[in-house]
Amino acid sequence: VQKPTTPAGYTGVPAKALKGNPACIPHHYSPDGKWLAAQDHGGNYATFRVWDARTGEARLTRDVRNARIPEFSPDGRRLAVPEGSAGNSHIVVFDVATFEEVKRWPCDAKADRVVYDRTSKFLAARDGDSVALY
Repeated sequence: VQKPTTPAGYTGVPAKALKGNPACIPHHYSPDGKWLAAQDHGGNYATFRVWDARTGEARLTRDVRNARIPEFSPDGRRLAVPEGSAGNSHIVVFDVATFEEVKRWPCDAKADRVVYDRTSKFLAARDGDSVALY
């Protein structure tokens, strides 16, 4: 039986403390590890944030209604965030270089999960009881 080992350089002490709601979950790293995205679960309204994972600086802070799990594209150029509630739901896509909103798609029901294909060209969203492709 092999004993578990500690990675080299691991001290057990956090390297950074990112400012924001401590209830932010889940967290998603960009493919290059530079950005960390999360939204809090503060009831109907939430704050969605993207931090620089190296400096801890918040690059994007956005108050939204019912933000869902964010998804970075595999090429790291886009970040998709499902937002809203049934009847008023949409997917917002940000350019990661500038964090400017570049697309906004309305959804028929309530988009709560998005995923990019491996080429970063297409986005699928669970929208109520169906899947929408963008």
